[in-house]
Amino acid sequence: MHQFCVRFAALSIGALYFCLMASISAFSESVEQETLQHLAELRAIKADSTPEQIQKYNERMDQAWQFYHAHKAEALPVLRRELATELRRGNPTQLVLLDVASFLFVEGDSEDHKAALEALLAIDSGAQIIQNNFDQLFRLTHALTSTGDPRLLPYIDRTFLSTERTVFIPEHSLTLNPALACSFLYGGFGDEGERHLLPKLKDRDLIERVLEILKWIGSPQAVAAVQAAMPPQQDYDLFARELTFMMVNGGPQGRDTMLNVDRAELDPQSKQHYDKVRAAIEAQDYAQLRKRFDQFTGETRLSEDQIKQRLAQMYADYGKDNRLNPQALLDSRLGKDYLIGELIRIRSRMFSRVSDEALSDVELTNAVINTLRYRDY
Repeated sequence: MHQFCVRFAALSIGALYFCLMASISAFSESVEQETLQHLAELRAIKADSTPEQIQKYNERMDQAWQFYHAHKAEALPVLRRELATELRRGNPTQLVLLDVASFLFVEGDSEDHKAALEALLAIDSGAQIIQNNFDQLFRLTHALTSTGDPRLLPYIDRTFLSTERTVFIPEHSLTLNPALACSFLYGGFGDEGERHLLPKLKDRDLIERVLEILKWIGSPQAVAAVQAAMPPQQDYDLFARELTFMMVNGGPQGRDTMLNVDRAELDPQSKQHYDKVRAAIEAQDYAQLRKRFDQFTGETRLSEDQIKQRLAQMYADYGKDNRLNPQALLDSRLGKDYLIGELIRIRSRMFSRVSDEALSDVELTNAVINTLRYRDY
């Protein structure tokens, strides 16, 4: 009787395990089928859909992401497989590439990030269906700049550098004009992003856009290239952008370049503006720039080690810091080359945060960097 009970119990446990595994298998198959159905709906979306249809499609795409997220463990393998299959197609469905890559980057691991990058590089950014989802394309491209993959730079050139499209960031109620959108993309590459842009100053169709970006991510290494790119006869729009870059990010080299401007090469409006601001250009030095920070609050008396620790923490926090007074950096005995190098690294991390707050942080950081460039030590 005892042996019978033991065998019966073992049989019951085995049957329970079999039922459990069968149930799990059935659930996984159900998730896979629904995931495939969502992808089929993506493939059915047409570029010439009406606004009403696009709204319905967007609602269904949101529902798909909610489903993927709720069943992530089961959905991710399906999405990985389907994205790999799509990439092997001769004519992949563009929206599947964009949407699945976006989800894999947000919810996946480092291997998924690599797959998302391959998908992005395979996307035809000029396709109408992609242009209809331009904000999402920006988000994916911006997210992937964190990989530092240099293949992204030519893709950004093709897709964003010459476009007039804006980008809306709903969580911050922020609309990025084309130059700001590019600044967030190239800015994440740090010095490499600036170096990549300099040859494009020679393109008359791009020079104003590049100067607008250099206002945010530039340095004195661009001064010579900017000066060489100026045409024999400058109009006011171009001159104003050159002047802004030189005085904001050009350091003493930028100031000296503007003091040596040939007025004969300026149009009447530019000449009038130059004559008005020339005294301010001449007056720009360390003491004058240093005064701009007198109204700031926060910690000013920090040791060299404390400043190094604070800069390291700012880098880890993507540039966020509400305690450090910029004067602590300006008055530090640490060498300016070290401080500028650290602030440039931090600035590149600030561009990971697509917000107006990040733009304010970049502006302040640029002001500190430019002031340090005028310092003697």
